[in-house]
Amino acid sequence: MKIAHCIESSQLEKGGGVGQVVWTLSNCFIRAGHQVEVLSYDGQGPGSDKRSHGVPIKKIEILGVTKHSCLSLLIYRLGKNLLSPKLYQLLFSYCASWQLQKYYLSPGRYDIIFFHSVGFPYFIRIKRPHIIVFHGRYFPAPRQRIKTMLYRGFFRAVMRNKIVFTVSERLRQKVIRYCKVNPDKVHCVYNPVEAKKIRSLASKEVPQNIPKPYIISVARLAKDKTPDVLIRAYAESGVQHQLVMLGEGPLRGKLQALARRLGVENKVQFLGHRDNPFPYIKNAELLVLSSEEEGLGLVIAEAMVCGTKVVATRTDGACEIMGEEAEDCLAPIGDHHALADKIRSALKTDKPLKPKLDRRFEAQRVAQTYLHYAQRYCIKEGD
Repeated sequence: MKIAHCIESSQLEKGGGVGQVVWTLSNCFIRAGHQVEVLSYDGQGPGSDKRSHGVPIKKIEILGVTKHSCLSLLIYRLGKNLLSPKLYQLLFSYCASWQLQKYYLSPGRYDIIFFHSVGFPYFIRIKRPHIIVFHGRYFPAPRQRIKTMLYRGFFRAVMRNKIVFTVSERLRQKVIRYCKVNPDKVHCVYNPVEAKKIRSLASKEVPQNIPKPYIISVARLAKDKTPDVLIRAYAESGVQHQLVMLGEGPLRGKLQALARRLGVENKVQFLGHRDNPFPYIKNAELLVLSSEEEGLGLVIAEAMVCGTKVVATRTDGACEIMGEEAEDCLAPIGDHHALADKIRSALKTDKPLKPKLDRRFEAQRVAQTYLHYAQRYCIKEGD
């Protein structure tokens, strides 16, 4: 079978969880004898990633979306500034979808295409067999009434006959309600976790300059991860453990300034991106995830494999991974006071706050599920 993954370049280049899912699935598919190619868009650099392990990467250039040419960049900036980024994405997606199909998805090139974490909904006019994978919520919160009405109408129109994967059951229910999709065509398929590989990588040594004991955060320093909530919670908790933050992002400067204002600048280490974060996770006393929205929260599952306790905000993904027995680990979203209490409690207790990881996260099982639905729906429909 010839398989393609379509994904934003930033998800590959910055070590995002979605990128990790694509590499894991691709490796499973290749081991099973299938051909795999990653279609990477919206990137500035060459289409390569040292974590790809031989998976071919093809850089997509779409006029008005990607920024490889001056003309494309000009169209993108004009559209974004005149309409707003999201509205431009919606309106221009028809043209982008047409370009993608014409230049990159010729008949017979791929048996199935998986669209991951789409900013531009490229799949709108795609006639080749495909499945859309929702890794998070791509529509505005209900309080944004005008945007919600616009997006709801748009998504209901384009999603009507689509096959959809969601990475959690709670997200599946939201997609069904919001997009009015046929429930029989929306399936919860958890993200793959290669437990054996993670344990092997976690056995590596942590650099000597990392002071122990420490708490760890592994997340992009971006708005949706609300790392400012974590730093405020950490400062309020009064714990003596260092806070180690792995990840890069646009908020790094502001977060360093916040740590200075709160008087914890000497206790918070910003280490940037690490290709292998697992030794850091394994040797931490606690992993904290403070996101305001997580489709799943893959790092929680990875911490559980490493045997590290977890405290997280009550996102859909965190609730689903950890289950009811881990209620003591979850804090309300955006509440740094409650998160500080959870951090203190987790460090004081000897009780393990890490339920057993569900078998539905096993990488080989997830890959088989992807292939099962590809055979069931898309390949049959494309013949």
